[in-house]
Amino acid sequence: MGDRCGTRARCGDQRCESGHIRKLDWVIAGGESGPRARPLHSGWIRSLRDQTRENHVPFFFKQWGEFAPDAHGHDRGRVALIDSQGRNWTERETPAPQDTVRMRRVGKKAAGSVLDGRHHNATP
Repeated sequence: MGDRCGTRARCGDQRCESGHIRKLDWVIAGGESGPRARPLHSGWIRSLRDQTRENHVPFFFKQWGEFAPDAHGHDRGRVALIDSQGRNWTERETPAPQDTVRMRRVGKKAAGSVLDGRHHNATP
């Protein structure tokens, strides 16, 4: 076992003797699909992407799931407003928190996997 956490402590399966969590080898993330799928807040996925970039960990964004960000240009599908805590809002509830994003249920194929104009499909 090496010192993958950046310390000289011996690493075990999950944690080093120092208590640090071992370095992740790969992060795969994506939204839910299916009839009971919930929308994925775009801020959550951007945060994961940014953290993996900062820590030199490969990031694979699998899919948005059933819901696509409204910014993707879809004009059909049920609208969902979700805040960063995962709470759903209706368009009649005002004011929604500033971190609320607007998503549309368009199906996972139409929603795709593009995040900020590109695919993120890195592998270890």
